[in-house]
Amino acid sequence: MYIDEIIFSLQFIPLVWFLFLDEEISNKKKVFLKFVLISIIILIFGIVYENYIGKSKTSLVYFGSQITFTYLLLYKIIQIPYDWIFKRRPEISAIPKKNIDIIPSLIMIVGSITLPIIIDSFIIRKLI
Repeated sequence: MYIDEIIFSLQFIPLVWFLFLDEEISNKKKVFLKFVLISIIILIFGIVYENYIGKSKTSLVYFGSQITFTYLLLYKIIQIPYDWIFKRRPEISAIPKKNIDIIPSLIMIVGSITLPIIIDSFIIRKLI
């Protein structure tokens, strides 16, 4: 059971790396696509782990593998209209410098955790 917690923790390395990267670097298309590719690889690993090694119906590794991909997906979805309305990119951090940036930060944090659970419980489990 300890291996699940170790793998779960290791899956957050790319997400933490993306969060602490310089904003100019993380907004480059090539860098963002590399992070999306890494998150897709982590997602595939989580699905394979769930199907072949996971002992329970809902594995910690399975949900952890979805969080990085969901975060990057939400980041891009929020970034496009935000850039169009405010002519700048949102600052995603615990305490943003501008008050208006609190809303996208909350959406990113809450959505990254709840969206994988919602998708799995309402869509994936009903298909199976």
